Amino acid sequence: MQIVSNGIYKSILHRVKVSSESSKISVVSFIGTSLESVVAPLPQLVDGADRPAAFRAVTYKEYIELQKTQMLLGKSYLDHLRL
Repeated sequence: MQIVSNGIYKSILHRVKVSSESSKISVVSFIGTSLESVVAPLPQLVDGADRPAAFRAVTYKEYIELQKTQMLLGKSYLDHLRL
């Protein structure tokens, strides 16, 4: 979301506090696209000198691979995509 919104919406690390006194139900849903689709800031959110693109465009495949490898290293994949 941070890439597509050109930094308007920030990505956050999801954390959960476990409680032995109450139960928790998690529902995960994934929506994917073609691996060749492009992940980039929306053109209407990029305005030349006033608001340049904050991230480079990548394929969805590259985005997923970068996200996985950086997570294993404990780093943010966004740092590799910032312009």
